[in-house]
Amino acid sequence: MTQALYLLRQEKDPTKAIAVARGFFRKSSEASPWDVDYRVEQTRTETLALRWALANGKADSAMFDAAFAPLVPILAKERANPQVYEALAEVYELRAGWLLERKKNAENELAMGLVMANKALAIHPTLATALASKGALHLLRARAAARGAKARTQAAREAKASLEAALRENPLLARERGAALKEAERLLSQEGSE
Repeated sequence: MTQALYLLRQEKDPTKAIAVARGFFRKSSEASPWDVDYRVEQTRTETLALRWALANGKADSAMFDAAFAPLVPILAKERANPQVYEALAEVYELRAGWLLERKKNAENELAMGLVMANKALAIHPTLATALASKGALHLLRARAAARGAKARTQAAREAKASLEAALRENPLLARERGAALKEAERLLSQEGSE
């Protein structure tokens, strides 16, 4: 999975590495069905595949279903593992962005993603990746809101706060989330000048 992430960041095809990671985590999860961490890693592997497909305009709804599939069966019970909710928040974030690009309603995905990010943060208040997903979800909500609307300003403000907190906790996220923070700041400055 590390190799797949490296290739993805280099904008090189991570498909082979993703296939290896899928096989490993599927077998591990089958051998230890009680181990939630393997399920989280399955979702993270599918999230990498999603990111590659999104970057190449090849994502489809089945890929989002595959990312949710490992974790949905365990959601009937509250978990003490924040990574469960953080991984789901990221998938909701990606699906919301995908839907908004297609001019479709993404309110359910935005709401569910924020619920998942907040659950992760209730367990681990400084989890940088959950803070980053929360910020990105608010930014998507700001993009979807009407121009000049109070909701847009509030969403942009919340996006900025969450993204700044994420980067304080983990400065390495600046590579992936720095542009989102700049966009939130730009939206706020536009609202202030209107």
